[in-house]
Amino acid sequence: MNIALQFRPVNVRLYVAYMADAAARGYTKCDPGNTATRWNHAFNVGPHPYQQMWSRINKWYDTNRLYEMSDSEIIDMFNVSRANGLPGHAGRGKTCTGMDVMHAKRRWDEYGWTRYEHKRNGRRTVARMSIVPALACFGIVLPTE
Repeated sequence: MNIALQFRPVNVRLYVAYMADAAARGYTKCDPGNTATRWNHAFNVGPHPYQQMWSRINKWYDTNRLYEMSDSEIIDMFNVSRANGLPGHAGRGKTCTGMDVMHAKRRWDEYGWTRYEHKRNGRRTVARMSIVPALACFGIVLPTE
């Protein structure tokens, strides 16, 4: 059951982001901007810092094989990491402590990234709901299974 991070529910994506942030010792504060801002930045300068951060989160997600886990397993992993920290690779001790994970969550709240991701998810939900009637207007029927 390999599930890409972007197809996970927003709360699961955020739990992964908090753990990846803690393991990376904190991401640099940046304004997520909006889609147009990020596209403009990517076109003129290169990848937007917010996109770069999510690329690192996706890499951490893949490296730790979280794509094989269910949503509830990732939620459990986050809850355990808040208490016990995150284990390192190949028996090298802890990647970070439980306090590091909680500081990462607080950092995301303070930087406004958590709120932004929830609002962004709401816009995506509305877009998904409006695509079906739009396709129906053109006689396109989506498969139900």
